[in-house]
Amino acid sequence: MSLEIINADVHAIGLDATTNGLRIKNQNGLPLGDHALHDLIDNCHSTYNAKPAKGYAQFTTPEEQLESSFSEMLAVYLKQDTDFNVFSSQCAKRLIGAMGENEHVEEGLLILCHYRFVGREFLLFMFSSQTVALAFDQDLTLHQSTYLDLAKLQLAARLDIDAMREEQPMPLSFIRGRVGRKVSDFFLQFLNAEEFKEAKKQNEQLVEAVETYCSVAQLNAEEKQQVRLETSKYSKEQQQIGERLNIAQLSEVVGSVSGDSHGLLNQIADELPEELPPVSSVMNKVTRYSGQGRGVSLGFDRGLLGDTVLFDPVNESLTITKLPPNLLDQLKRSIG
Repeated sequence: MSLEIINADVHAIGLDATTNGLRIKNQNGLPLGDHALHDLIDNCHSTYNAKPAKGYAQFTTPEEQLESSFSEMLAVYLKQDTDFNVFSSQCAKRLIGAMGENEHVEEGLLILCHYRFVGREFLLFMFSSQTVALAFDQDLTLHQSTYLDLAKLQLAARLDIDAMREEQPMPLSFIRGRVGRKVSDFFLQFLNAEEFKEAKKQNEQLVEAVETYCSVAQLNAEEKQQVRLETSKYSKEQQQIGERLNIAQLSEVVGSVSGDSHGLLNQIADELPEELPPVSSVMNKVTRYSGQGRGVSLGFDRGLLGDTVLFDPVNESLTITKLPPNLLDQLKRSIG
């Protein structure tokens, strides 16, 4: 199996009837050899990788260090000076504290897992409420049950332990909250981390570098489109396995399309770090033009520009032929 679980734990966090605050209601060290646990963590890993709206962060030192920082707690655990159950309990207490400071009260399960995937070590933190479901059994008796709906996962972070050991920037990634930054803020606070805002900018620079490459290499329209598609494919593949974009690797990928054996893209993108985390909302732009405003939302593949989509820079207008069938149908219906 490509995924190996090293340690796993789960905490039930619920309301304290006395204080109306949150407390740890239950803790359970999960059986590492259990097939159901492996399936759960494998599902969690895949679900996390598939989430497009992720941010990247780095650890910070608290201004008022009244207790051990998260990175110090982590270092103690990784040195095997404390067991995982103790470490996970410390994490649960820190999460409750961060929720309280941000006036965020939510019951749910905190799942922590230290695992290895394709030779790299990760530490995954997930907080999720359970969903209530109703079902009939074979006797047609109605039963109520609860389950984890991972598709709706909104609060999670993952540490790339190997990236941290290699002192790479942004070893920590997190899912952006469903209502903007406020929800995910307390999750970063509990980890003593702050968002690294350069990730988006670096991805934008990479997209620009690919376009510059297409021009400098004097590629024809078909070759340009193929380079863009291969870049997009590489980015999505790296995201799916939880890996960063490697500029040298990408240079080889696009070079195989254009016949460039000199690593030209690597030279053009020399101001970027050797590796950077993929930001899907930005990398999607390598194959698409999109924008919205003034009541209009528009997006189309870059390969269509100059073909079925014509741009007039003087009048700042687009002429679109061969409209999508569903849009064409709606327009025809609107005029009777």
